[in-house]
Amino acid sequence: MNRVKMFYLFLSVLMFSCNNGESDNLIENENEDWEIPREISFTYKDKSYYSECIVIDNNISYVVEDEVRAILNQLNQNSNLASVVIDGKIEYYDSYDEVCEKYNLLEEVSTKME
Repeated sequence: MNRVKMFYLFLSVLMFSCNNGESDNLIENENEDWEIPREISFTYKDKSYYSECIVIDNNISYVVEDEVRAILNQLNQNSNLASVVIDGKIEYYDSYDEVCEKYNLLEEVSTKME
């Protein structure tokens, strides 16, 4: 995929992973920015990350934990970024090949073709 598509995929997955455990029914007011404390969690390189974050107008504007913010910035720069969502939990990988390797996708395909 090209870099722009990966960026939008990353943002959509990132927004999906933020939740506050409450109903997201908000009264929209065009004249007001909403600052909503939320949480973000994901796995990268077999390590789980969690942080509180601030969402303004449905966009993450600030991630509290420095390490999580640094990882998200690193992921945002990766043009080959791949993600998997299992049971609502997001896992990020540096490439599609890593996903295939972890879940043995190439072996399954080649076995079915024989």
